[in-house]
Amino acid sequence: MVARHARFRINANGRYIWLASYKILLEDLENEGIDEKYIKSFWNYLNNFSMVLVNT
Repeated sequence: MVARHARFRINANGRYIWLASYKILLEDLENEGIDEKYIKSFWNYLNNFSMVLVNT
């Protein structure tokens, strides 16, 4: 994924925008009854992964 996104300029602000879009989706999952521990686990993965993608 990092190589695939390398051609795009991704800064900290872009990272936060990307995470914000997922936050909305994860809140919807919680409302659907998905266990909070799975949502938190996936959020932690997204948060860590998004740090790796920042390249500017």
